[in-house]
Amino acid sequence: MRTTLTLDPDVAVQIKKRLKSDISLKSLVNSLLRMALNTSSSEGKKNLSLQTKPHDSGALLISDISNIGEILSRMDEGKL
Repeated sequence: MRTTLTLDPDVAVQIKKRLKSDISLKSLVNSLLRMALNTSSSEGKKNLSLQTKPHDSGALLISDISNIGEILSRMDEGKL
């Protein structure tokens, strides 16, 4: 298939970096597209699985959060 393709500037820079004198632009673009298409179809939904790592933030600075006025007052005083 013959088509015209407009590349974003950042993509064009990356392709130019990979382009070597012994390979044509056509061959390089086709190879990169094949790799991307094969990777996306073989991995499928594996990349969509994200996990969040827990983080221990230490002890709570406020034991009772029901009195917002007191919390704001303590923040203004620099006690939080």
